[in-house]
Amino acid sequence: MTATPKETDKVSNIEYFGDPIYTYSLKQGIDDGFLAPYKVVKVTLDIDAEGWRPPKGYVDKDGNPVEDRIYNRTDFDRNIVVEERRKIVAAKITEFLKGYDRFAKEYCFLY
Repeated sequence: MTATPKETDKVSNIEYFGDPIYTYSLKQGIDDGFLAPYKVVKVTLDIDAEGWRPPKGYVDKDGNPVEDRIYNRTDFDRNIVVEERRKIVAAKITEFLKGYDRFAKEYCFLY
């Protein structure tokens, strides 16, 4: 059983487990009251739109030199962590939730 089936050129849940015997869609789960409806909040940060290039001689938290290139949205939190970006994301989410139920489970933030 999986809620996140994976089908790529290299990985296949169906190949591994076989064809599904039952599927239950997200919409059906929401309609049946088992899952919370959600609202997508899309935010574009300057660093995501413009990219980020480390200053000359920049090192990571372990003291290793960071490759000198332009990092973009697909790199952040995968290939590189920019702490200031994380702080901005946390502040934006906190700011948004102050006007809503902070414990609601219905928001999906896309950065």
